[in-house]
Amino acid sequence: MTTPPSINLLDIRALPDRDRDIPLHVQVRRVIRNVIEDHFEDGQQFWTEQALSKRMEVSLITVRRALSDLASDGILVRRPAKGTFVRKPGKSCEGSFRVSLFVARHHSEILSAAVKSLAHVCHERKLRLQTYYTFKGQRISDALDGMEHGADQERVILLGQPRDMTLEMLDLLSDRGYRAISVDTTVATDRTDYVGFDERAGMEVALAHLTGLGHRRITLLVNEPENADSVVKRVEAFRDIASRQSLATEVVSSGTQFWESAHDAAYRSMPAVWKTGERPTAILTVSDAGAWAALKWLADNRVRVPDEVSVMGFDDDRLSPFTSPSLTTLGRDMGALAESAMDVISEPIAGRREVLLQPFLIERMSTAVPPDAIRAEGAIGRSDRNVSVT
Repeated sequence: MTTPPSINLLDIRALPDRDRDIPLHVQVRRVIRNVIEDHFEDGQQFWTEQALSKRMEVSLITVRRALSDLASDGILVRRPAKGTFVRKPGKSCEGSFRVSLFVARHHSEILSAAVKSLAHVCHERKLRLQTYYTFKGQRISDALDGMEHGADQERVILLGQPRDMTLEMLDLLSDRGYRAISVDTTVATDRTDYVGFDERAGMEVALAHLTGLGHRRITLLVNEPENADSVVKRVEAFRDIASRQSLATEVVSSGTQFWESAHDAAYRSMPAVWKTGERPTAILTVSDAGAWAALKWLADNRVRVPDEVSVMGFDDDRLSPFTSPSLTTLGRDMGALAESAMDVISEPIAGRREVLLQPFLIERMSTAVPPDAIRAEGAIGRSDRNVSVT
């Protein structure tokens, strides 16, 4: 059966919270999800955006956002030129738990990739995934009140939230009896499991690549929020490794706050990176968005990459192979992250487990031997240079 049931079913599904301080697209998503669970079969075609907008008396933008969230959760599949179709796990999932994913509504390619990977793993394991987005200024209790099932049916993954928000959410979830884990944000509590990447190991790989090419003057551009857990670890590792290796380094902060554009912040900070004097031979950024901004600013100012300066990022976002030049970066296996997170959340008892995955080098065209090393015969690989740490 592929034809959808009558859209008149929506007439019995009111929006009871329309006048409350709950985003309208969230209310629409709940109604649609309940209708799918009660009246649709796997593979059945779903109603059009226009029909939903007219029947529910909401805008097309609201409908599209709700459907996009459901597609991210793996409940709907959009097929170009064919329409939208329902995807429901098989009967083997009956009695299993549901997964609630809380992720910051922050423009981040890496968070989007993590959400897609988690949705894919949940679909493969025949688990239902519900994604909730948190917003700037939102009260934690309001975010958690949107959960649709009790602690006996639902387990929770917190992804990429600010550390203070993560701690508050974990406390409230624990008080309510929910099994929860943190992904990509470490927290100092013995009640919570953690899954993430070994940021120190990633920085070791990044600096080994740059110093292996001969770079000794390296600037770290911190274009992501400085209180983000992964950023804190990357900066600490950079300072420690640079000191140990007697590199001439500088850390430039963009002052980025959560919910702000990491790309725009990096672009504004580039004059502080490329100031007059002894400029860096390599610029390393804490995310690929910062490296994209650095490449653009350097191109705008007619600085050749990598002939005059090398640029390297972190995370291998999906556009990084297509920059000019293509970006050297640190890759992170989001599929492995999602699999590990689901393995841990599937265990019934929290035990303060920590799963650290290893980043890996992806070498492209934006890094090369520095110009001073080319000019100085035998400079590459020499260990007798004494460069002061700044």
